[in-house]
Amino acid sequence: VVEPRSPEPGDRQSSPYRPDKTCRCGQADRRRYHRRKDNQDAIYKNDRFLDDLNTIYLIHLSIVGNENDAYVIHHFFNDFPKTSFTKKELVEWFKELVDKDERIQNKNYDSITSDIDVMLRMYSFVGTNDDPENNMASPFSRLGLLVDEGKDSYSKVKTKYNSLSPLLIYWSLKELYRNTDHFVIDDMLDVVGSPALVFNLDKNVYWKILRKQITV
Repeated sequence: VVEPRSPEPGDRQSSPYRPDKTCRCGQADRRRYHRRKDNQDAIYKNDRFLDDLNTIYLIHLSIVGNENDAYVIHHFFNDFPKTSFTKKELVEWFKELVDKDERIQNKNYDSITSDIDVMLRMYSFVGTNDDPENNMASPFSRLGLLVDEGKDSYSKVKTKYNSLSPLLIYWSLKELYRNTDHFVIDDMLDVVGSPALVFNLDKNVYWKILRKQITV
């Protein structure tokens, strides 16, 4: 259960949309935290310099799946409907979302705008970003999921077929449906947390990746 609370005195950066001291989580969230820690240990052991693009996809999957700690990123990839948009449109959409979210008692729009700025810098790129020595670029911009078009305009970009391991798709589905022994195929596209939403996959590419893994 996600239960945002009001900032406490002395919490300089507290907001209902950020991690650590801002939310009380149920037992299920604590279990997710331990699974994320296991992932971190495996990444440090096998790809500590994030050379493999699929490692960054895996971290991205963990972030998007965590509404409690990454409210803006979670809802941007799962719910935001536009492909091309301006920052102003994105901010307005999130304000409406927060207004309707009854779990959030204190509506801190400045915090939302700040978190949107962080996300846009984190995921967007201008032109190409192929230089691994470029310390000013976020590793997540290598995913190419978001393009900065200039003048505060952005576009979502579909993930290419050969850039994402099918094993990530199946692992994410396993996590998404870990509490059930069956699911409806059509729900795999639109349900919150679906790999199709998280990785911004075209429907045909999504099915092609699934078939590729089945026939290996």
